[in-house]
Amino acid sequence: GAVLLDVRTATEYDQGHVDGSLNISLGEIRERYTELDTTKTYITYCSHGLRSVKVKSILRDKGYKHVYNGGAMSDVERAIKATQQKK
Repeated sequence: GAVLLDVRTATEYDQGHVDGSLNISLGEIRERYTELDTTKTYITYCSHGLRSVKVKSILRDKGYKHVYNGGAMSDVERAIKATQQKK
């Protein structure tokens, strides 16, 4: 039920992303965070995990309580694959 939040640039997102993810970059998050639902759970990810940590902190500062750092896109993809294999 969590929303995957890709915090890379639009260009990076267009080059490949996790299916179903939402793209709001680190550079845009301070202007666009109001587009997100404070009651939902978000898992942030980026290329290496650094930007996703920053966005998690920004959203937490804005009152979002259910935000988690997923790290790098490859980590998120690996976790999704592992979950699907258990089904």
